[in-house]
Amino acid sequence: MKSSEIKKLFHQQLRGELTSAGWNFSSKHSMYYRITDNVLNFILTDRRSSGLEVGIYVQPLYIPGAHLVLNLGDSIQHINCGHYHAYALLPALDAEEIVGNIMRNQRFILERGIPWLDRVGSPEGICKFIFEKNETGRWFWTSDVWRHEAAAYSKLYLGDVEAAGFHFHQFWDQLKADHSGKWVEDTVDYTQKLMHDAEVDLTRIGGVLADHVSQLRKVLDIGEED
Repeated sequence: MKSSEIKKLFHQQLRGELTSAGWNFSSKHSMYYRITDNVLNFILTDRRSSGLEVGIYVQPLYIPGAHLVLNLGDSIQHINCGHYHAYALLPALDAEEIVGNIMRNQRFILERGIPWLDRVGSPEGICKFIFEKNETGRWFWTSDVWRHEAAAYSKLYLGDVEAAGFHFHQFWDQLKADHSGKWVEDTVDYTQKLMHDAEVDLTRIGGVLADHVSQLRKVLDIGEED
């Protein structure tokens, strides 16, 4: 079975159930998505060289960006790594195995993936769970630098300038330690100015973050309304 056929079968089985529950579908990104207080919750079907990979992610839209970011979440195969092959959607498998694995992916999404998004897929949820060491926190399959970035922006979005400042300082230190280049300097300069402005007059920041949201939604082509 070709990857395109696996993808079509996967969506035939799942699309009706999710869209009837209020999820949107983006054919451009091959993802189901919803937006909760400007945090994108999405279930992505990502085509890889070996086949199809299904992942569950969140992305705060108030963090400036130009594309989907897969830092905050993971593929189902990696989340459930002890049963990696049970979720594999590979053309090399026979049709019966593929159908069985599609059903396991769908069951995982409905029984574990969406409840996870219900917990973490908002600014408050990100702040509460992103540093947790339990299963909920481990699903944020990323380094601490991006955890601090998400927490900093989320705290700022919620109006907690002091907590935002703590996480931004952690973000700056770890970003400069782990990465290099002009983009690092630009990122630090921009977020330092953002924090300075927030400390001077927090009311100015809402408009800045709203611009981030509007620009990213336009780039991702996910509309201007929830």
